[in-house]
Amino acid sequence: MILDTNFTVENLNWIAGFFEGEGTVLISKPGKNHLGSLRVSIVNTDKEIIEFFKTFFGFGYIKQIKVEGNRKIAWRWVITAKQALNFLQIISPYIKRKLVKERFKTGIQYQKDKKHYFGGPGNFADENYRRQQYEYWLYMKELNFRGIDCPVAHKYKKVTRKKK
Repeated sequence: MILDTNFTVENLNWIAGFFEGEGTVLISKPGKNHLGSLRVSIVNTDKEIIEFFKTFFGFGYIKQIKVEGNRKIAWRWVITAKQALNFLQIISPYIKRKLVKERFKTGIQYQKDKKHYFGGPGNFADENYRRQQYEYWLYMKELNFRGIDCPVAHKYKKVTRKKK
């Protein structure tokens, strides 16, 4: 884990709040030849803010997002695997929203449980482990689902429907 004197409670609260509004925690879908990966990103049209995250944490990369029409150019700070785990562990205590906390918890557990297998496609991982990785991906997909029909959203946020 990274320790820095700039990691004040005030800074970490601001970063957590910004992340809750603009950030994403994802697990890529496991496939035949890979087990997926943890990815954390923040998107904003203000490149200076995105550069702040890269400089403050000292890792990740910045990518320009292609836009169409008259939309503003956006920038994405991306971190994966162990760097994403470090970020999630640092920021986790400052996250306020229950749904975002659950995404953090799932991402942290996924990365901690991740094993590394070597060999050809047939020797990549045992079936139980592959199933576990797939279940992490599926759960994170549900946590990131938008809308009132989200399978797990009812646990983490109050959803109300207008009466007809």
